[in-house]
Amino acid sequence: MSQIAVLGTGLLGSGFALKALENGHSVRVWNRTVSKCAPLVDAGCVQGSDPADTVKGCARVHLILAADTAVDSVIEQLVSGLDQGAWIIDHSTNLPERVAERCSRLRSAGVNYIHAPVFMGPANSRQANGQMLISGPKASIEQLTPALEEMTGTLSVIGPRDQDAAVRKIIGNGLIIGLSALAGDMLQLGRAGGFSDEQTLEALAAFSPMSARMGKRVARHAQGQVTFELAMARKDIGLMLETGGAEGMGVLPGLAAAMDALIAAGHGQDNYTAVSAPKP
Repeated sequence: MSQIAVLGTGLLGSGFALKALENGHSVRVWNRTVSKCAPLVDAGCVQGSDPADTVKGCARVHLILAADTAVDSVIEQLVSGLDQGAWIIDHSTNLPERVAERCSRLRSAGVNYIHAPVFMGPANSRQANGQMLISGPKASIEQLTPALEEMTGTLSVIGPRDQDAAVRKIIGNGLIIGLSALAGDMLQLGRAGGFSDEQTLEALAAFSPMSARMGKRVARHAQGQVTFELAMARKDIGLMLETGGAEGMGVLPGLAAAMDALIAAGHGQDNYTAVSAPKP
């Protein structure tokens, strides 16, 4: 068993930390909001005083952070405490261009860093299912595969470029968010036409099972379960627009504007389905 660090103990990071404890690892944790570590300390994790202190003695450092700026800031703070040969494994959803630059810069400095974003909700990270993506040098991926397979149901190798997993991740998130928004419109259309939500979801399933799954999420929005905050979804839309070029896209700019209006109205911490939920 290993000693590992988890930096960023929100919903996803907390699940990773608890599962690692269950698997017999020693787990050190850190979060900018100190109180978020308290339940993990109660469960058996050790809380570091700062990023450098947290990673001392750890074979792997797992980052689950909000954005590229946070990733760069935390790495800058932790490198002085990093053991020789230790790995930084970044599960954050990042801009592909920034991932490529970060990999090159850190590799030149002798720091082991790789990007491994995930398609997981909090329950997936706690139960080690869902999907984890990874890309980069073959030897690095082979070295990390046993440890990462323990954290996920499926570990998918995307390609040899450092940024390949980041590209696949934002494409996937774009599809999830876009299909959810369209499914919300279809639920509204079905209600106006006298269909129950179940009838509309059945119609969606006949054409696209994934659309039906997104529709179920939207239909359950009123139940209040938060798996992917609206503010984080908006951040990811920003990555898509920056990567793809907003002037060449027809759907995502409109979604971004709708999200901005909801966030300004105080709904940033609501589930991302707030942007697509039909009116009662």
